[in-house]
Amino acid sequence: MSTEQPSSVRDLMALWPSLSAFAADTAAGYEAVRQWFKRQSIPVRYWPAVIEGAAQREIGGVTSDLLMKLHAPVPDLRVASGEAA
Repeated sequence: MSTEQPSSVRDLMALWPSLSAFAADTAAGYEAVRQWFKRQSIPVRYWPAVIEGAAQREIGGVTSDLLMKLHAPVPDLRVASGEAA
């Protein structure tokens, strides 16, 4: 069982043996999954399948909370501090 806490969507998807395996677990096409990997974004409607697939593969810690965290926008701290031009 994996105990790694992924820090990105790519890290999460890399816990599967391959993108093909991820596609099979989510019932999505390989090309769609490849685009998710590239964009670092999994459509919300596939999250239940991701969670179930992770459980079936004994990949621990994959929850809706984790998926929300991985998809949360990263604030530009330069804007908050007035450094962005």
